[in-house]
Amino acid sequence: MIPRHCKRLAEVDFPIAVVSQHAAHEKSIRHGHPSTLHLWWARRPLASSRAVLLALLLPDPCDPACPPSFTARAREILTAVRQRPKDAAELRKALIWFIGTFADWNLAADPTYLRVARELVRAAHPGEAPLVVDPFAGGGSIPLEALRVGCEAFASDLNPVACLILKVMLEEIPRHGPGLAEELRRVGGEVKAAAEKELADLYPPDPDGATPIAYLWARTVRCEAPNCGAEIPLLRSFWHFHHHGGPCVTTDTIPQTVLFPDLFDKPLHARFDQEQASSDGGAVLLKAAERVYGLLKALAGCLTDPRAPEKIRHTLADLIGQRVFGIACGHPDCNDADRLADDPIHKLLLGRDPRAGESLASQPTLSRFENTVGHGALFRMGWELAARVVERHRRRLDGRARRITIDLDPTDDPTHGAQQYTLFNGYYDNWCYLPLLAFLSFDRESEQYLCAALLRHGKAVGSQGAVGLLSRLLPLLRCAFPRARFLVRLDGGFATPEVLDFLDSQARLDYVVAMANNAVLARHAEPAMLVARARSGRSEQTEHVYTDTDYAAGRWSRTRRVVIKAEVVRLAGREPRDNPRFVVTSMRQTPRFLYEKVYCARGDVENRIKELKALQIDRTSCHAFAANQLRVFLTASAYVLMQELRSCAADTTCARAQVPWLRDRLLKLRVQVVSSVRRFVLLLPRATPDLAAWRQIAFALGVRAG
Repeated sequence: MIPRHCKRLAEVDFPIAVVSQHAAHEKSIRHGHPSTLHLWWARRPLASSRAVLLALLLPDPCDPACPPSFTARAREILTAVRQRPKDAAELRKALIWFIGTFADWNLAADPTYLRVARELVRAAHPGEAPLVVDPFAGGGSIPLEALRVGCEAFASDLNPVACLILKVMLEEIPRHGPGLAEELRRVGGEVKAAAEKELADLYPPDPDGATPIAYLWARTVRCEAPNCGAEIPLLRSFWHFHHHGGPCVTTDTIPQTVLFPDLFDKPLHARFDQEQASSDGGAVLLKAAERVYGLLKALAGCLTDPRAPEKIRHTLADLIGQRVFGIACGHPDCNDADRLADDPIHKLLLGRDPRAGESLASQPTLSRFENTVGHGALFRMGWELAARVVERHRRRLDGRARRITIDLDPTDDPTHGAQQYTLFNGYYDNWCYLPLLAFLSFDRESEQYLCAALLRHGKAVGSQGAVGLLSRLLPLLRCAFPRARFLVRLDGGFATPEVLDFLDSQARLDYVVAMANNAVLARHAEPAMLVARARSGRSEQTEHVYTDTDYAAGRWSRTRRVVIKAEVVRLAGREPRDNPRFVVTSMRQTPRFLYEKVYCARGDVENRIKELKALQIDRTSCHAFAANQLRVFLTASAYVLMQELRSCAADTTCARAQVPWLRDRLLKLRVQVVSSVRRFVLLLPRATPDLAAWRQIAFALGVRAG
């Protein structure tokens, strides 16, 4: 017997990855699997049940309390499937290997592996076969695998259907063997013959000799509207299936659907049978915008395709394009891929024939793609995204920008699962990620262009990743705009010695960085606060006073200028409240100008972040952190294209529109695609509300009239 204080294998090691692969493969098995006997929800995979049982039944050979008789016997038994282990450590590895290998469905009935498993269990429990009890056995995976490895099993369930499944699978089939199937076929044939004889008068043959097997209880329904009463046919054809002609009830045989028959002076019919039509007709603008950046090929060039070349149906650029265009059109989930697989516009965006072209990638294909991208590839993709954005604006401005403003801002990305590195953040009071986003603005332009998106774990401090991001972004910008001066605007979480020292070391760079209040700064602000309190007391309104001071925190390497906003906030029905604010800066303008005109201008970044969340940049539901970072990059790429559309819509109704509004008015257009040998024609609605803006954007992106 195994001593009670001896650890079992499951307590020290377990081949999770191998067993998970075998369990996933088991879902596709349709011959000989217990699931073919009777469907049961929440059926445990046989592979994981078998592996866990063995890991719980066998002791850890490296445990000092492990019986020597077991280790000696186990070495001999395992020689049937691999080399003899030399010591306890090798024996543990051999047992873990065997557990993972035996989880394979193809080896579940292999005589050699069955004998090895049962002998190992007997060696661990030499007295009598161990008893495995499952009081809520359901589909019976655990007791079945217990019998397989030589244990005795006791199984029960509250559901009588489950009890019947268990009795047949665990008692009757082992007792009678293959003969039970032949007996069931014989008895079933007798029951069928007797039923056909008894019910023959109720199912007379049709004139063509066919014998019906079922009748429809209702062929029509009467409209309940008081002024209608029409008989509405449910089906045009009452054939369900022809043995030689195949299924007869298809989408072509379903009649028109009557909607609100009394809403208008005539019944309203709606049919969803328009071929080669799409609701994303305006998305061709995204294709034109992508051509300006060259994003898809650039991002695909950062990846290595591990697939066999002869089996590739969807290139990496196609997979990236399908996800980016889908996100921009309001389809952020991989699950949307199955519904859009044959959408003519989405096929056209990837360069495929909208009618005869191959269907787009399915949800499993996209999910596998997202989960195969490594950290090195993600680093290259982040660099490429920033480089493409910078290069686009270098061409647009001919490299002549005088001042470039860089805004970094974190945001919260709440998570609701077991994703890697999702941690509880006390400030946001949630389990989350904390993405860091970087935006660029040029000279006096109001648009802030996204250029980088870094996903961080849920407890990341505000400044984490800021120095690394800036150290890569600034050389790109200096190369593209050699005469530009830079302004970096950051909020309070970035006021760390490392960030400030880095900013001070950069040539032609100014900064404004918010700081949290502390006792020293509060003393410096007190004279201005006295003035603000006095003014607020006289006016009974919110008042603020601006001043500045020289300040050096304990860990700072030098003294820096700090702008102080001494503010007293008065709200109706509330007591006045002091609200001092502090901004550390390298600029020399007046405190009021620096705070109101320079620092506060960064507040528009919050609107850009809201737009990104409208594109579902927080749809980070993959388990792997790298897969979620990839999703962030794909959403960022879609947002870059949407910003390009907005920048091309200057002086139109779409010039300052939010991204969701742009999508609804420019992309979500009904279209019918007509293809011929010579060209594709998109038939769009004449009554498109923003037709002028759509045309201007199209011409700005290189469309020619004709």
